[in-house]
Amino acid sequence: LNDRLHPNRVREEQRLQRLLRAVNYDGAMNFLETAIAMDVPKVLTLSSVFAIGDQRGALADERTEHRRSFRSYYEKTMYDALFKTRVKLDEGAQVACVIPGVVVGPRKDGPFARVIEGFVTGELPYVIEGNSQMTFTYIDDLVRGIFQILDQRAPSGQYIFGNDPVTWTEFWQKLGKVSGVTPREGRISEGAAK
Repeated sequence: LNDRLHPNRVREEQRLQRLLRAVNYDGAMNFLETAIAMDVPKVLTLSSVFAIGDQRGALADERTEHRRSFRSYYEKTMYDALFKTRVKLDEGAQVACVIPGVVVGPRKDGPFARVIEGFVTGELPYVIEGNSQMTFTYIDDLVRGIFQILDQRAPSGQYIFGNDPVTWTEFWQKLGKVSGVTPREGRISEGAAK
């Protein structure tokens, strides 16, 4: 019934899913397969910790498998691309796949950067807190790590980049302390966010 009442929303969601699939999976695989076919000595790809998924509090490493409980279509496309990249690695392809945590820092744009900006400027009325953890990667550390991996001596494989995990509660407390801002409508526990 909701889909019939809001057909534009459904069409927009389908358009976004096609775009995510085209970029995150099809584009990544076209790039990877073309580079392998051209005998590029080492291929570097960039993924996301969302490709590994929610590990329910366990610390993930490069061998961690996704639990296949996808929270978004973005996560599903990133998983599909990482799975195919792992197949290529198992086949002997010279691929270095970087899997960063959420990237933060100056000149970094994206949804999470906009959430942080909204918090600091006071435009974000509330934050969702809880014990779920996230691993953040400072953009300069990511760039330095990529250059180190591109060194021909670095082995092929997967590389997770990130700082120590923090809970969302800890993250918002630290950001509030640094910025001197508190959300005007308070905090909501992640269990009550729906």
